[in-house]
Parts: sequence; C-alpha cells; structure tokens
Amino acid sequence: MLPGQKNNEVTMPQHKPLLVLLEDDPDEAHLLQWQLQQHPEPGFQVLVAETLAAFFQLLKNLPEQPALLLVDLNLPDSSGLNTVTACRSCLPDVPLVVHSGWFDVAEQKDLLAAGAQACLTKGQPPAVLINQLLKLLER
Repeated sequence: MLPGQKNNEVTMPQHKPLLVLLEDDPDEAHLLQWQLQQHPEPGFQVLVAETLAAFFQLLKNLPEQPALLLVDLNLPDSSGLNTVTACRSCLPDVPLVVHSGWFDVAEQKDLLAAGAQACLTKGQPPAVLINQLLKLLER
C-alpha cells in the first residue's frame, strides 16, 4: 500500500484515462478491455464491474472519479434505463456511453435524455467505439 492510500483503494497510473466498463459478459468485457488498453493514444486504463452493485463498490475504492463510463444496459441486477439512471445518480458529470446488444430508437432517445452521451450497438468495429470515447474525452 502506498503512503496515504486507503485500504482497498485502487491506484491508477496517471498518464492514461480511466474508463469503467459495466459489462456482465466476461468474454465481451475481456475483449473490450484488451481493445481499449491496446489503443496507442491515449490508451485507457480499464476497470470492469459485472453488476451494478459491483460498480458501486468499485467506485468507493477509486482514488478519483473515472474519465468515462462504458455501460451495458442489461445486467443481472439492473436493466435498461434504470442502469443509466443509477450510474448518473452517482457520477452525473462523467461521460457515459451505452454499449448494448440492441435498443430501439425510442429507447435510445430516453437513454440520451437520461444522460447518456452516446448509444452504440455491440459488434461494431473497435475503431467506432474508440473514436466515440476519444471525442468525449476531448469535451
């Protein structure tokens, strides 16, 4: 443990933006984590939570708030708009991108109104996701 570090606090290198990935599919989470960490500039530090409860616990142990949230809508303990609303309730100013298997136009409008900055469908080329995340970092 580093001096001044709290018990169970996660320490992060300062040079890469921290992205918290909320994804319950371990294969999808592993693939996304690898793709985001391998991106040359700026690259990302990625922490994964598989449930909303794990997400809240992870946030308690971070020394600083994340730069970005990448959120799957359908989790074991939350789904749809409730997932975005819950994330927004504790991190209202952190850019949030919904990354889900499917959503319709009406749901997308509701998600954006609830505070998501973008809604992307899973299965798109990694460059699409990474470009969207980089745009949000520039804001």
